[in-house]
Amino acid sequence: MIKFRILESIDMNQIRLWRNEQLSILRTSYGLTQQSQLEFYNNKISNRDSNCRFWAVISGDKSLCGMVGLENIQWDNRIAEISLITDPDKANLIPNILKTLLEIAFDHINLVSVFSEVYECSPYLKLWEQTSRMNNGMGVSIPLRKFHGGKYHDSTLFTFIRGVEVTNESTSLEPTSELN
Repeated sequence: MIKFRILESIDMNQIRLWRNEQLSILRTSYGLTQQSQLEFYNNKISNRDSNCRFWAVISGDKSLCGMVGLENIQWDNRIAEISLITDPDKANLIPNILKTLLEIAFDHINLVSVFSEVYECSPYLKLWEQTSRMNNGMGVSIPLRKFHGGKYHDSTLFTFIRGVEVTNESTSLEPTSELN
């Protein structure tokens, strides 16, 4: 079981350490300093005018186990990009974290579509694929998206759309309800 709560500045150093341990999963391939992580917190997370919304992820034992958010929110188009950093030892919570985030994105924030790019060199790719299947998501492979470990890696762009069921027979989308 997981819960989301307000992300606090005191959480940011631990999140930075987890982030810096997992550079293969990130678009940016450099570690963050305490100062740069604090600037991110002040400029993006704590700024009410920011086009991002982030939460701390709390595990069943009430400990911090990650940070999840919606970035680059386009309010006019009602789309956003998923951001997720977890304690590597609690990566098995990723499907539950994403399910909760999708409920917030669609049922509370009223977004229509959320997406995330996951690199094939990510140890979490299988968890994203599982989450996609469980939540009517779809994935599209994109070649040569990240240089890591001396070679280029493909990625999968996962997209989740409110009120749409993805069929296995084709890539066509079948609406299951009206969008507001």
